[in-house]
Amino acid sequence: MNKIFCSLVAVCCCLLPAKSQEVVKLYNGVPPGNSRSTIEEKMTRAANGSIDVISDVTIPTLTAYLPASAKATGTSVVILPGGALRFLSWDMEGVKLAQWLNEKGVAAFVLKYRLRTSDMKQVTPPTGTPLRAAVYESNKLVNANANPLKDSVSAKVISMAAEDTRQAIRIIRKNATRWKINPDKVGCIGFSAGGGVMLSAVMHNADQSAMPGFIATIYGPALEDVVMPNSAPPLFIATCADHMNVAAGCLALFESWKRAGGEAEIHIYGKGKAGFGMIKQNQPSDEWVNSFYRWLLSEGF
Repeated sequence: MNKIFCSLVAVCCCLLPAKSQEVVKLYNGVPPGNSRSTIEEKMTRAANGSIDVISDVTIPTLTAYLPASAKATGTSVVILPGGALRFLSWDMEGVKLAQWLNEKGVAAFVLKYRLRTSDMKQVTPPTGTPLRAAVYESNKLVNANANPLKDSVSAKVISMAAEDTRQAIRIIRKNATRWKINPDKVGCIGFSAGGGVMLSAVMHNADQSAMPGFIATIYGPALEDVVMPNSAPPLFIATCADHMNVAAGCLALFESWKRAGGEAEIHIYGKGKAGFGMIKQNQPSDEWVNSFYRWLLSEGF
């Protein structure tokens, strides 16, 4: 493990409209578990110049969006955009939420976690692997796992991205004074695959300094068997009924969390295009971010 606590490398600082942005590398040197891929990171921009999608990420970073001092509550959230482990929906599932949270006095940190790069080959499970993805018990996914047949490359990527998530939390807590953050009020929210990565980071965490105080997953079911961690944080889940496979996975996650004695709240909106993020569609799913904020208040964050 690199000793990131000795120094943080700010790779750029720039002014955004009414927001300050700082980008911090998660590790000094080569990230743990990184492959030898020399592929270059790619990004596409929208017509307005905002970053739409980022792919081929091998060097993870954390982008800080801090609220105005007069509004700051001390609460902070690590945001994991989704993208099927192959890209990050950076603006709609990252930056826009960060800016919305800033208006509520919440510090936000958009995590550019490691992805499955375009030079990685698909490695299928061995012949005869049980098709548990299609198996239901009383209409519930087995062990609340929405992706039991992930190949070995995806498993490695999830493991690396989960460690990136834990490292992000350590960095935020280490720099709590500088960023005016309460170290006891650091949480995580993930979209789609980002939610699955976040859940993996929590379920396989033996380091309390990297355990978030609260977690939320937005249309992101678990990508592996759900095992309740010690000191499990309260969980918020939101998805839409129009995306039935994801909704089933989120319901199974909710039940598993509650059955194990954890705190959890779930919202399944009747209408809303899958992958809604911060897009306003004039559908019930538009309400998710307000429900999330009310939940934060009710949980004392």
